[in-house]
Amino acid sequence: MLAGTHASAHDLEGLLTQELLSLATLKAGQARAVDVRGLRRRVLISAHMARLGIGPEVLPLVGPARRVLDVAATMPDAAPADTEGVAALAELLDLHDQQRQAVPLADYDAAVHAALNQRRW
Repeated sequence: MLAGTHASAHDLEGLLTQELLSLATLKAGQARAVDVRGLRRRVLISAHMARLGIGPEVLPLVGPARRVLDVAATMPDAAPADTEGVAALAELLDLHDQQRQAVPLADYDAAVHAALNQRRW
């Protein structure tokens, strides 16, 4: 989804596909900067929504997910060794998809923009 646009159901399907592809590259030790950047955004948005009460079970996964993404950013081939972090990231992405489905698209779009701009919605 691009800044300044609103999410559609089709956009969210494409986003989920991209997240899963990025996760697969991370698991293979081949995460590119674009993969890490996209996954970091998902963690940020998911954590923001969880703090607002939408899927709070995400919060314990944020630390390990961020840790594996930090490793992947500097040493992609070492990231798969952090099995706890990889598992947390995979679970967080699944829960984030549920968070997306739990709110109307307009609310999800507002949450994305708020999280990326570090403000409440």
